[in-house]
Amino acid sequence: MVAILVDIHIAEARANRIQLRSYDSIQAYYKKLEANVYQKHKVDSVTYRKSFRYYMDHMKQMDEIYTAVVDSLNVREKVGKLDY
Repeated sequence: MVAILVDIHIAEARANRIQLRSYDSIQAYYKKLEANVYQKHKVDSVTYRKSFRYYMDHMKQMDEIYTAVVDSLNVREKVGKLDY
């Protein structure tokens, strides 16, 4: 879950940084990036959402996951591997 969330947040940042004309275009671009993340991690959107909901109901585990996500993003940023 950590790796998927790291890639999802990078995809969100990439979509928000691109200069498209409309919010709808940004959303469409993000959906494409999101689909690529799911494909990379061999998971579908339904499975991802079910897992996300599970962890939202188990906040202690979600806090641990997000601690790892933030740590991973910080390390990537330090070594210049954030691919926005």
